[in-house]
Amino acid sequence: MIDILLATYNGEKFIKEQIDSLFSQSLTDWHLYINDDNSTDNTFEILKEYQGKYPDKITLSKSSSPLGAKGNFFKLIEFSKSEYIMFCDQDDVWHSDKIEKTFKKMLETENGNTDVPVLVHTDLCVVDENLNTINPSYFKLSRIKNETALNRAIVQNCVTGCTIMVNKALLKLAGDTNENVIMHDWWLYLIASAFGKIEFLNEATIKYRQHSKNEVGAKGLKYRKNSELKNSLLKTYNQTEYFCSAFENRLSENQKVLLKEYINLQNYSKIKKIRTIVKYRFFKHSLLRKIIHLLVC
Repeated sequence: MIDILLATYNGEKFIKEQIDSLFSQSLTDWHLYINDDNSTDNTFEILKEYQGKYPDKITLSKSSSPLGAKGNFFKLIEFSKSEYIMFCDQDDVWHSDKIEKTFKKMLETENGNTDVPVLVHTDLCVVDENLNTINPSYFKLSRIKNETALNRAIVQNCVTGCTIMVNKALLKLAGDTNENVIMHDWWLYLIASAFGKIEFLNEATIKYRQHSKNEVGAKGLKYRKNSELKNSLLKTYNQTEYFCSAFENRLSENQKVLLKEYINLQNYSKIKKIRTIVKYRFFKHSLLRKIIHLLVC
């Protein structure tokens, strides 16, 4: 059994298409956990209809107070009981073989060893509000790569939550949410990078819908203010510092040195920052991002 964790909030416009795509999957051995974050539209009523129709496949709950996207997914993690977990956004459409192909890659990666933390993720087909293709590859559009090394993982997230599957061994390490965790998918990516395996299925398994209310979305390489870049960078320092404290007893000495050097960047002179970034290869994925990182750091 695979648990699918779906976080919802004011998603009445697209939620039916998403859930219908789950019930069109070629692999059907899954259970859907949904937590609604106090929607003010008809989302919860729609969800109750689906639960009534599929009581054995859907478990539905509602937040007692607003959690936000990150908090909602961490809440859903508490509900999960299965050996394998997938995360689901409310406004996308899954390809009919998404679960089957992702699960096959998971089993190949585990190779019978379920004690190793594993994260599998895929590419996405970027579409507009009406599911018309904008770009068949989110990775090419955003100019990102499947980076698995810890020195890259702390700098930039390359996994998209709605594409990933993780095993129980990885989920057990996730812990509770914290204000310094940027997002659930990045946090799981960091853990897998440090202590497990990351595999990339190099094909789109999802129609990644872009619209005005996207929480994150396919931003690509867009202009950002200097203050926004600095704030984003500060968040990575804080997340890395929290990661160090959360896993102090599991990290190797080399990993501790690496992480502490990244955290200390904020205290170094400009020249020392650049030297440290180059030495430890704290690089982002594209040449433009690398240059901007060196200028802003």
